[in-house]
Amino acid sequence: MSKFSDMPKVAPCAQFALVAIFLAVFCLSTSHAQAANRHRIPQAPLNLGTTQYVVRGPYSHKNMSVYLIHGKAKRLANENFLTLDIGLATGRVLIREHRSASVGSVLVYNGSNRPLYLQEGERISGGRQDRIFVMPVVIAPRTGPVIVPCMCIERSRWSGRHAFRSARGQLLAPRRVRMTANLSIDQNSVWSQVTSTKADYAKRFRTLNSNSNLNEALESRAVANAILPYINGLNDAKREIATALGMGVAIDGKIEEINMWTNGTLMKQMYPKLVATYAMEAVATGKHKADSPAAADIASMLGQLGKRKRVDAINQDNQVEIRSTGKSVISRTYFRGYAIRLQWVPLDKGMKISERARTPLDGSKAPAFPKNLNDELSPGPAVQSQSQEGNYDIKPMSAGPGSSSPSR
Repeated sequence: MSKFSDMPKVAPCAQFALVAIFLAVFCLSTSHAQAANRHRIPQAPLNLGTTQYVVRGPYSHKNMSVYLIHGKAKRLANENFLTLDIGLATGRVLIREHRSASVGSVLVYNGSNRPLYLQEGERISGGRQDRIFVMPVVIAPRTGPVIVPCMCIERSRWSGRHAFRSARGQLLAPRRVRMTANLSIDQNSVWSQVTSTKADYAKRFRTLNSNSNLNEALESRAVANAILPYINGLNDAKREIATALGMGVAIDGKIEEINMWTNGTLMKQMYPKLVATYAMEAVATGKHKADSPAAADIASMLGQLGKRKRVDAINQDNQVEIRSTGKSVISRTYFRGYAIRLQWVPLDKGMKISERARTPLDGSKAPAFPKNLNDELSPGPAVQSQSQEGNYDIKPMSAGPGSSSPSR
């Protein structure tokens, strides 16, 4: 007699129920394992100055990949920066033409109690011509007018009112347009890039190309519809930006741009603009899938130092150091001697870097580039500033290291 003969027999319906329970538990555990694997995003260490960061990614959709840079910045980390679109929408920020309007600059008033951050490539509409800002700028609270350099993206118009508004949508100018404006300091080169970009987008997106204004293409419904699947497809990255200070983007397997800020607020506010802008460029390439660079590749790009080409200054507060390796450009933005932002971009074929530095447009003398920088965004150990440790609030009319207060 079998030793199992005395065991109670299980009815067929009960057997079916047990099998169903087993399958449900197995499927549930499998789905949890798959979800866990999805969150095991590759990462690579990154050391800049005295601060340690981690690069995580890729988060990919079709031929576009996003990388997030996590870390804890010490200085300016708690500043509640105001951005252009919010400032203009609330009336806290005003942008005007000069009385004797000039293509290369506008007047910006920051009437808020928060420092205003302007990103290069941000578009403004109105005035005598639509413009883009050409370099990152911070304007202290309750300050203005500040003369801010810009370039025209609408060649054929020179008429209208003096006031500007934020351009529709979240798109920045495409990278080649804004980097040409930043690096070449040549309006004709920018117009040439606008013309070629509009022709390309008319072909790729079937956008109108009836005038010289870049905004005609960027604000079209065709572009908005085309980039939406990319924005939705990268939601995994969006859910992880709460603790991020920077991001990288790759298209068709090539790293297109890396940005880092020493302030999480700026990262959160710039992230949707950069993702939407590169989604547009990813669609424009016509490819549907590509291999993604590793997170370590992003880290190695940010570790490049390069040779200094120039230091731009628009006033006593704002400076941008531009370096190049010959194949890439590394820019660091400083406000009153404190690092605000680090950018890496490839140096595209035919793109030239002017060695003629921008100088203050208000007629003041360009400040000396500080030798002792509070810099969390440079390779190697950072040199501590002479200023008091811990006093990093951006106050109106207060001088930072090596700078003087901006004019009201």
